[in-house]
Amino acid sequence: MLSWWKPIDRLLRGELGSASKTSEQEITFPIGHVIALTILLAAIFGASIGSFTAVSAKDPSQGGQQLLASTVKAPLLFYLTLCVTFPSLYVFNALIGSQLNIASAFRLLVASIAVIVAILASLGPIIVFFAFSTPSGTDGYRFILILIVLTATMSGLLGLHYLMRMLHRHADARPVGVASVSQADLHETSSSVVLAEAVGGTAMPTTPRDSWQSTRSNWSPATVIFRVWVVVFAIVGAQMSWVLRPFIGSPDREFSWFRERSGNFFQAVAQVASDLLTGG
Repeated sequence: MLSWWKPIDRLLRGELGSASKTSEQEITFPIGHVIALTILLAAIFGASIGSFTAVSAKDPSQGGQQLLASTVKAPLLFYLTLCVTFPSLYVFNALIGSQLNIASAFRLLVASIAVIVAILASLGPIIVFFAFSTPSGTDGYRFILILIVLTATMSGLLGLHYLMRMLHRHADARPVGVASVSQADLHETSSSVVLAEAVGGTAMPTTPRDSWQSTRSNWSPATVIFRVWVVVFAIVGAQMSWVLRPFIGSPDREFSWFRERSGNFFQAVAQVASDLLTGG
């Protein structure tokens, strides 16, 4: 049974595969297995979200319906976000000269979502604890909503940090404008080191790869491009959760699988936070 969860454990430890014998980098893991595990973990997280309505709804049948709806819609949230944002990830990936092919870029995004979902599922018992210990009613609903938003934000930041780290490790993304290193450059570098040692110097041997690593900064073009994409991913994911709402179920509304389109995620969270703080 534990071996079935091994792919997620490997992803959490950053084991995504290794470079191929060709010029492209390959990220290899059992993607079908990981997607199945991600769907299961997302369903667990969805059930933990719906647990508040399940235990606080005046009508037990509506509480059960909301629990089922949250369990089903949570996996949809993550994979619909993946479908919407993957084309932009691949284009940004190509713009910075990455060696990742389209299949590896897709696997990398699946791995990042798996990490986000694994973190959320691990925090599910905490959400359930507060769902059972928080009084029902409007104030309890607002508190649980803010708790889930904070939990999702923290998990998303950790997952996207994982994506950036794995991109730097596997994509070999060079800053725009930096040319590829030729064999002549390598030979010239090694010759200069040998010459320095011959005349009694103490030069530290360096390679063009080392030079690139030392010049890459937090504001290199590659890093900036992916930071922009991370913002895009976060905004799309947040708005997707708004489109698929309700995940918790407002105590003053009848159960429904989906709500009418109005406003956006950020307006709603700001309003709930304001009402919670002011007692409105």
